[in-house]
Amino acid sequence: MTKAQSAFLRRLRAGGRSNMYGAIPYLMNAFSIDRESAFRIVCDWVDQQPTTDRAGDACARPHRATHASPPRRLARSAAR
Repeated sequence: MTKAQSAFLRRLRAGGRSNMYGAIPYLMNAFSIDRESAFRIVCDWVDQQPTTDRAGDACARPHRATHASPPRRLARSAAR
């Protein structure tokens, strides 16, 4: 990813015109690159952002659950 591509994505996100799900076609058109390259660039860019800013982004890594199952109290109330 180039500095120009990073700056483009930063401006795109800040402008509110598109979330990062829609950034790929914008990046393809702006830099004349294929979809796979644009996707990888967007994912790399998202990975570089602080975790708190990544909610809802296309490439955000899912958070791991800290418990394998819900606490007993919740499991019982869900069964009723």
